[in-house]
Amino acid sequence: MSSQPLEDNTIFLPLTRARSLGTEYKKPKILNTIIPEQKTQKIREFKTNQYKYLQEINKLKYEQIKNLQKEIYSNYKVYYFIGRLNPPHIGHIIALKQLINRAFVENPEGNYKVIILLGSGPGKKQSQSDPLPFSLKRAVVIHLLQHNFQEINDLIQTAHIIIEEMDKAAEQIAGQIRQKITEVNSFIKEIETFRVSGEKDGDVKKLAWIEQSLQKSIGQLLNIKLRTNVIGIAAVVNEGQIAVSATKVREDARKMTLEEFITEYGGFYGEYTQRIFNAINAFKKGGTRKRRKTNKRRKTNKRK
Repeated sequence: MSSQPLEDNTIFLPLTRARSLGTEYKKPKILNTIIPEQKTQKIREFKTNQYKYLQEINKLKYEQIKNLQKEIYSNYKVYYFIGRLNPPHIGHIIALKQLINRAFVENPEGNYKVIILLGSGPGKKQSQSDPLPFSLKRAVVIHLLQHNFQEINDLIQTAHIIIEEMDKAAEQIAGQIRQKITEVNSFIKEIETFRVSGEKDGDVKKLAWIEQSLQKSIGQLLNIKLRTNVIGIAAVVNEGQIAVSATKVREDARKMTLEEFITEYGGFYGEYTQRIFNAINAFKKGGTRKRRKTNKRRKTNKRK
């Protein structure tokens, strides 16, 4: 008794094959059928060779991924901002928004990094002109950027945005670039950097040494084409056409009561207003923190 053919396993002549043969495609043509015995044999054959098949598929996928990485990472862009932000003000936030927006627009595939370096005074010591600790400045910056970039924490988590305390700026930026080169198996052939800098106080030219240092440490040593750019941001002015500055915020905090400071700046700093006020007023005019001065007096009294 002959086995009955299974309709589900009927093999048809592919449309592309029919066209290549010059035949008119009307109705699928039955070439042959697979009987149950053949089906069982093919399943057994597949199970025997499945590891080999998977290896071939994985090799193909690996090559596809590798080629895609080469295409994406051949050009890499780094956007960075350097400032003391003591405390952060509207001008700083506008500059940072422009920096991040530019990174988004120019790199829809996500092949970029934004580096924000927050500096302090000499030796990273807090003083009258540098009253805010790095942790507070970082928290305030993230809080203010969240109004425009709700995914800011995700971008920080994936290292698309780095917020660090400034130590040696050029080395920190170069270190981030080297790390990326290592991650993507040296696919990077060209790097372009963008520094956003305020035009006030001559910061555009003042920090030009950073681009020169990057050319030596990345362009020459790693033999990678490096292009550097500087984007100047005009100073933000208030209603009286006076440039907004951190100095003005510090002066207001020292001459205002907490209630007055909240009224003036609470709409901008939100939940961090009082912490900024307290940090600024923790220092006297001499630049020494009140608490530290008290401790020194206690030590002197003990010696006596």
